Amino acid sequence: MLSPALEGVFANAAIPQRIVLSVLVAAIPLILLAALLVLRGGPAAAFSRRFIADLRLAGLALGLLVGGLSSFHMGETILRLPFDPSLKQLAPGIFEVSTLVSLGALVSLLAVVAHAAIGGGRVRKADAEPRSSLRPRSTNSGGLRPGSDGRDGPAVDDELGAVNRGGSV
Repeated sequence: MLSPALEGVFANAAIPQRIVLSVLVAAIPLILLAALLVLRGGPAAAFSRRFIADLRLAGLALGLLVGGLSSFHMGETILRLPFDPSLKQLAPGIFEVSTLVSLGALVSLLAVVAHAAIGGGRVRKADAEPRSSLRPRSTNSGGLRPGSDGRDGPAVDDELGAVNRGGSV
């Protein structure tokens, strides 16, 4: 039921839109292949991880950009026509715009899921801890800085975060 409609969209689209439709359709299996390459490891893993990370935004941006330009061109053409077009005449253009936007969103969503599956969204424990820029990371229950009594290691200077080893900082 859906296939003839998509074939009609591709058949009625201009060459730039056909290229973008082809790229977006091809990106779907490429995301899955890239995720498998990342999980398998090896020399292609870094490139594949970057490919997936970039498609999280690029798929949606490409679909929205080309869909927006297509709808702009369609509106410009409608204004130049000497008659009022019917909805049946406008339907192919509306299908084209919605297909471009939907495919772009699908590619981006698949890239987000693949990125999460390969562990691309991991946050290191040190990055997840809230910290003030001028205060030391931790204090003990007595309010003393670690190392200020000489037992817990070197003392940390409050203002610069430099280590004080007994001499001047």
